[in-house]
Amino acid sequence: ALAALVALPAEELRVAALRLLLGLAQHEWGALALARCEGLLHLLLHAEAVLTPDELRDKHALASALLKSTAAADVIGAGAATVRQLREYVAAGPFAAQSKAEARPEGPLTL
Repeated sequence: ALAALVALPAEELRVAALRLLLGLAQHEWGALALARCEGLLHLLLHAEAVLTPDELRDKHALASALLKSTAAADVIGAGAATVRQLREYVAAGPFAAQSKAEARPEGPLTL
C-alpha cells in the first residue's frame, strides 16, 4: 500500500511514502518485510511515476538499502533476475533511465 502512494500525483504523499519506506529498509526486519512486497520491487525497477530529483535519490537509496540486507536478498533470491536488476539500477545511479513495465496477461479468461 505504501508503494502505491509513490505513484500518486501529490508530491507530499510521494515524499512521505518514500522516506517511510527508506526508514524501514534501513532496519534488517524492515528490509525483510519490504523484500516480500512485489509492488515495492516493481516500483524500484520501473519508471511508473514522474518523480522529482530528490524523490529519485530517495528511491535509489531505498534500492541500495534493500541490497545491503542479506536477508532481503535471500527472500528475493540471491541469483534472481530481480536482484540483478536492482544491482544494475543501484550501479547506474538515481537518474538512470528505467523502462516502463509492460502489461502481462494473468492467463486465459474462462467464462
